[in-house]
Amino acid sequence: MILKKKHGFSIKTMVFAITLSFLLWCYVTMNSEYSMLVDAKISVKTPPDRSIVTSLPNSLRLKIVGSGWKLLNILSGDKPDVLFDLTDNSLRKNDTNIILTKSDYYRSLRMQSGIQLTDAFPSELSLRFGEVVSKKVPIATNFHFKMANGFIVTSKIKIYPDSVMIAGAPSMLKDITYWPTEEVFKSNLSGTVQMQVKLLDTMRSVRLSIRSINATAYIERYAETVVHDVPVTITDIPTSNPHTISPRIVSVIVRGGVSKISQITADNIKVTIPYADIASDSTGSLKPIVTLPPDLQLLSTYPQYLLHTIRTQNN
Repeated sequence: MILKKKHGFSIKTMVFAITLSFLLWCYVTMNSEYSMLVDAKISVKTPPDRSIVTSLPNSLRLKIVGSGWKLLNILSGDKPDVLFDLTDNSLRKNDTNIILTKSDYYRSLRMQSGIQLTDAFPSELSLRFGEVVSKKVPIATNFHFKMANGFIVTSKIKIYPDSVMIAGAPSMLKDITYWPTEEVFKSNLSGTVQMQVKLLDTMRSVRLSIRSINATAYIERYAETVVHDVPVTITDIPTSNPHTISPRIVSVIVRGGVSKISQITADNIKVTIPYADIASDSTGSLKPIVTLPPDLQLLSTYPQYLLHTIRTQNN
């Protein structure tokens, strides 16, 4: 008897067929049209002499229609936004209120081609306008730095510029005393850091003269040292002073960057006790006040407390 070999699909053929079917399904599916809801950021461009008094919503919710490929791009980050440009004749000189409708949304929408806007929520926006005032406020940094082991920021972080001109309606500006930067997180720092940092953009009704600053943080290894024989001074002494303190010199323990520590001497440190503190104290001992050069940290003094007594005529 002669046995005939059965013919069938190999595993490779089956995998190829399944893969091809899946790719064809994806192609057909992704070329079909779908609708979805997406949030679009709002911004308004006004004439230089006008400002928005009302608060704007963060975004508009848009209903859009497009192919699967187009909507996939939006889901992956290419989101639309809406820029209402009122610098043309749409905002007349005496207008204090204006209503933006869906037709304004359609004209102002910035979105990739091939996508159609079918609806928007809310259906209209009511904006109120007023005069523009301006003022200068300092910039407040919002940095969160962690040093590598054994390192320290050796001086105040330098920023340039350190202030910003803000412009907007008086009601918007009256409570603003500073303008913050965006948060910056850095860790394991062991050397000087230079960076450009954006100013926080949370009030779109307020115009800023700049959008970012340059910041420099000087970082180096830290060291500790003991400075001996620093004299103690009583301040604001009256003409008749019956009090005396002991000891009259102390040792000061400080920490700082190695470049600062290498230059510190007793002449750079002031140790004082106000006479008023001595006169009002009943314990007989006081902790001195230590004034250090900038960017140095006081760890302790030795002794930590000084004794004070009243001199007698025999002393």
